[in-house]
Amino acid sequence: MAIANSDDVHSLGFKGSGIKVAVWENAPDVTTDLSITARFKTSGFSTSDHARHTHGIVKNIEANKPHGHAPSCSLHSANSKDLDALRWAAKTKGCTVISQSFHRDSEPHSATMSYDDIYKDWLVLQWPYPTICQAAGNFGQRIRTMSIRRATST
Repeated sequence: MAIANSDDVHSLGFKGSGIKVAVWENAPDVTTDLSITARFKTSGFSTSDHARHTHGIVKNIEANKPHGHAPSCSLHSANSKDLDALRWAAKTKGCTVISQSFHRDSEPHSATMSYDDIYKDWLVLQWPYPTICQAAGNFGQRIRTMSIRRATST
């Protein structure tokens, strides 16, 4: 929290209140310390500890611990890697921040844009104009960085 300066932002009173955030990937394997407002699927989904961690980084309710970077947000679990789940988060639920911490198997070594990329580029230009954060380098030993798609106004 300190490295990202979220603690400084929190001390100024900004904790994500009124913001709808979605985590677009598998469902968390354990939700005990998570406060999830809505889920794309209610059954028949894949789970992972990685998804638990990415949800908890945004918002969690674990006792005596920091409660994430946006502890007052409305956290949505777009708990499928299908594009329908991404559409649900942005269009149906109106999430303005979407976190994606996965890649398709074909993406790391491809020189062309995937359909996901094209669809996300289109989504950010439509209401609710979400900022979509996608992890880069979640394969092998590559350094993990983040690319951000954001609609720009002219």
